[in-house]
Amino acid sequence: MRDCATCNQLLAAFNLVPSHVLGEVSWIDWLASFFLSLSVNDRRLVLVIYWSVWYSRNKLVHEGYKSSIYEIITFVSAFIHEQDFICVLKDTTRPSLTSHWMPPPNPTIKINFDSAFNQHGSHAVSGALGRNSEGLIMAACAVPHSNVPDAFVAEALACQQAVLLAMDAGLSNVIIEGDSLTVIKKINADSHDRSVIAPIVADIKELAKNFSAISFRFVRREANKAVHALARECRSCQTPYYWIEEAPMEAATAAEFALFALGCCFSRAYIAFDGRDSFLSIIQQFFAVALGLVGGVIS
Repeated sequence: MRDCATCNQLLAAFNLVPSHVLGEVSWIDWLASFFLSLSVNDRRLVLVIYWSVWYSRNKLVHEGYKSSIYEIITFVSAFIHEQDFICVLKDTTRPSLTSHWMPPPNPTIKINFDSAFNQHGSHAVSGALGRNSEGLIMAACAVPHSNVPDAFVAEALACQQAVLLAMDAGLSNVIIEGDSLTVIKKINADSHDRSVIAPIVADIKELAKNFSAISFRFVRREANKAVHALARECRSCQTPYYWIEEAPMEAATAAEFALFALGCCFSRAYIAFDGRDSFLSIIQQFFAVALGLVGGVIS
């Protein structure tokens, strides 16, 4: 990373010059030292630059498209401006549900669910994606269903599949999260459900008894992007697929981007930590995942 010509060109374009550390140091120590020398806004900018390089590398490997330095600079500038604009909007509107995926507390595993529904063929695919407190993918699945009457039932089936995935993975402490408010409300309700999804809701409640701790939460679509990408990518599958500590490309990319979005908060969070070691541990957690795939390319 520190010797990558592309990274250095991008840093120079934004007037960011890494400090030179004497002696033999690892790249993560070098990165921590670099971050400590930056202002709050520049730390965020560096995160965006490195993520943009990773994203461009993926496009080259998987799509054969090589982004120019100018294109990456334009992307970085636009992304920063968009984030600043969103922050302004948040400051001028009342608080609302988070628009980003948030990691669960350790040792809880959060499993997001979503469905891809084809109304013409009454076919649906349930997607479930489990991640830990560091945002790492622990398990995922895509399960097809036939004779599904509508999207409402498809979402309920996806929630059920998320619970089944947690059971299959041997988890005892989980959060089930989805963007179907009606389904979540019915599962959390104490009253008897009389809707078309009543049998599914009853089964989910029965399955929930197998866990030490389980909760069902609603999130906005923006915080459910990774599993949405999973269901969409596998919408044509006719047999169930399961993954351990990995997921299909689109879902994995969306999950890593969600982690990156959290990384953009490091600049603000840093002031709450004392000393270099605390900051270094956070940097390691983020970059070990967000940039791990490109270690051999830009390190």
